[in-house]
Amino acid sequence: WFVQLQWIMWYGFLLSYVLMVILFLTTSNAAFTQRYDIASNFVAGGSGAYKAILDNAVANGFTSTRTVSIMGTILVTPVALTSLGWVGYAQEQAGEIQGAQSLKNQMFINFGGGVVSMIMMAVLGLVVVRTVDQNWLSAAAYAAGAYNPAIPAPAIPPWFSSLAIMLTDSPILLFLMIIGIMLNAIQVVFNVIVGWTRVAVAMSIDGVLPKFVSHVSPRTHTPVYAHVIFLILGGYVFAYVYNLVPNYQIYTLAVTAVATIMYIGTALGGAVFPWTRKEVYRTAPISKYKVGPIPLITICGVIAAAFSATMLYFFLTVPFLVNVDFSNLGYSGNLFLYVVVAIFFGWVAYYFVRRAYLRRIGIDLDLAYKEIPPI
Repeated sequence: WFVQLQWIMWYGFLLSYVLMVILFLTTSNAAFTQRYDIASNFVAGGSGAYKAILDNAVANGFTSTRTVSIMGTILVTPVALTSLGWVGYAQEQAGEIQGAQSLKNQMFINFGGGVVSMIMMAVLGLVVVRTVDQNWLSAAAYAAGAYNPAIPAPAIPPWFSSLAIMLTDSPILLFLMIIGIMLNAIQVVFNVIVGWTRVAVAMSIDGVLPKFVSHVSPRTHTPVYAHVIFLILGGYVFAYVYNLVPNYQIYTLAVTAVATIMYIGTALGGAVFPWTRKEVYRTAPISKYKVGPIPLITICGVIAAAFSATMLYFFLTVPFLVNVDFSNLGYSGNLFLYVVVAIFFGWVAYYFVRRAYLRRIGIDLDLAYKEIPPI
């Protein structure tokens, strides 16, 4: 049932995506301007919202430009990475993917999935800019993220889905686009939960987490306790933080940063794997792939770690993203960084405490990491 529902959600999103691309392609800038003004008037009142957004942004520091900027492109890549990085979550469900032990299949899943996602994002971006105008979209984003009382935020935020639904009056097309975006959001939630329950089960089997986490219900044949834990943490706790905790972005963005640190650690682990686990590496299919004397996994690991570290740096320091100030530890924006450190070192401390406890009762946790378990 879960896989069948995944296909429904996937095809529903693809249909929504295709409809949005077609609508943006077939709508002129003049028609979009008129529709945006009408929609903004309906939401917030007033007239001429399209032109007012650009004028207000320019009057308050926004600079209109159409030049290609390499540095500007680099600065927005951390934003793109938050979407492109999702292909890596397939690894958490590798045990349930047929042929997951095949390097060819893994390249198709990870590299192929990343390329397809990149192309889809690029196509959608191009048709959106063609219709709404690059300078206007930049000005609307500037106004939406400036948090400056002098720059009123757009009545309709410049998200591609919000802009797309203004391009048609057809209730059928509107329903298909809205339901597709909603299905895509739902599949993200459940895929993340499924992936992390599998990780939690593996950690429990290794001994890092308590044994009850890996308990599989004989009735449902699923790790029920693991699902309940993540549904509570990811559902009720997040709902509380999102709705009742001021400046909740500090905590939610911290999770993104910690996840990126995990990517860096995993990449470095792969880079040194040929030397830290020589015997296991020799029997692995990837051991035959080298560039001269250097293992391919080492090259890929170094590139991935360097890229993720660069993205993390920009994510932390660019003003319109997190804007951490390393030179001023008392800066209020640094609370985000302290949350990241607390999450990371809190779990590191838990690992060593758990390891010491298991040693006291005669269990050597280090043995779980001496070899790769069979597939």
